[in-house]
Amino acid sequence: MPVHYNGATQNSRMTATLAQIDASATEATLEIGTGPAPAFGTLIVALELDKPSFAVVNAVGTPVTAAAHLNLLGTPISDDVPAGPGGTAAMARIKDGAGVVIVDGLTVGTTGSDINLNSVSLSGGQTVTITQGTITHAT
Repeated sequence: MPVHYNGATQNSRMTATLAQIDASATEATLEIGTGPAPAFGTLIVALELDKPSFAVVNAVGTPVTAAAHLNLLGTPISDDVPAGPGGTAAMARIKDGAGVVIVDGLTVGTTGSDINLNSVSLSGGQTVTITQGTITHAT
């Protein structure tokens, strides 16, 4: 049976997650990999995030009817895929500025995913754009 958190706990946990992502003096990165889930797979591209990288959106309701989440700021975010074989984007993770993985297991797609891109078929030299990103707390 899944664990449920009240709104205040969700809000605190998401605020703490954001603090970890942005703690380093250098920018955090969002890395896109080939998967398949639950593995990250091969790195395709890493995109630098602004500071602050996300905005906390507080949970709503008692009991919670809308979970707390983080919305990616600065979208769209674009960069070129490095030279190499590229691949099909399937998973994403976020590392702080020191290279420590803070969040992983994020889904990737063109719509309805945790991280939405302009395309999931990525090749060397192509520009990839993050159009939207959300990290949602479990209810």
